[in-house]
Amino acid sequence: MHERRRVAAALVLVAAGVLAGCADGSGPDEPEDTGLTSGGEPADPRSDVPEPEATFQVQVSPGDTSVAVTYTLTNDSSVPMLIPNQLTESNGTVDDTRQTVYVTGTGDASAAISQRVFASPDTDRMDFAQLPSVGVSRLAPAGTLSVDLEVALPLERRHPFGDDLGYGTIELPDPVEEVQFCLGVISAPFAPNLGLERSDGTSTIQHGTPSNEAQYLFCSDEIDL
Repeated sequence: MHERRRVAAALVLVAAGVLAGCADGSGPDEPEDTGLTSGGEPADPRSDVPEPEATFQVQVSPGDTSVAVTYTLTNDSSVPMLIPNQLTESNGTVDDTRQTVYVTGTGDASAAISQRVFASPDTDRMDFAQLPSVGVSRLAPAGTLSVDLEVALPLERRHPFGDDLGYGTIELPDPVEEVQFCLGVISAPFAPNLGLERSDGTSTIQHGTPSNEAQYLFCSDEIDL
């Protein structure tokens, strides 16, 4: 019965042109490991946290000059959630408009547009004495977050730990033929090792393995560009 309901729901969403988030308990499929030492993306381990009680809807619409992304997340649980969707600019300020995104390669010809946290890269050629941070939106129980994004084409790689981890510049696939959108969600209780801080009305957490292990990823299907 559960399987029939899931298939029926998927068909309804596809017919409506809306892609629901993955619901397998760990976010999307593990991306292809292109090999950091050979110039590829660092490994992107997925957490084993259960899917949060939330309703996620996303529409990814590629155009001639940009990719439009519209998503809505509703907190259906009784605890607050942190959404890492306020990226930090190069000067350290937080973009509280929620209009900036990370862009990373996920395969030979695919990429992910995302608002999330990333694990610390496994490299002995870089020293991250201070982990990069990202601003978070707090979503209270019964609260809803709705965001519209416009991501310019061609896509440009953006990763919180940079484009060079000691083995040369990491680049996106050329060409990128498929794209998906992923949104990270961290549910309370919030562990101290997230590095959660609040300053000037903005809350931030640190990228790194502890935050990544606490994060659940909601992702769209891959869409042809």
